[in-house]
Amino acid sequence: MIYSDVKTFYISSKTDSRLVRYDVIKLDADTFTVKVVDEQQHGVAQPNILIQVAQFDITRQQYIDKYDIGNRAKVRIEMAPSFEDAIHEFLLEHRNTI
Repeated sequence: MIYSDVKTFYISSKTDSRLVRYDVIKLDADTFTVKVVDEQQHGVAQPNILIQVAQFDITRQQYIDKYDIGNRAKVRIEMAPSFEDAIHEFLLEHRNTI
């Protein structure tokens, strides 16, 4: 299978300015797979080896649960981001954990 809807992000964390690569692959309208790629450094010598350090899915159900979408008993001051815009927040949360 060929996936053509792929986006690559380089993200630093709050405490570390080192960039980590996140490849976001759209599997279908409700599911994205994220592959986290980082450099494996053995001393100062080049070349650095790229390794996949994590892989996880982001689903529409996770988005609905996180932002409490569909709860009519709740009054919102701000609109929740769209599903695809919320992916950035999922990525930032993950980057801050590593």
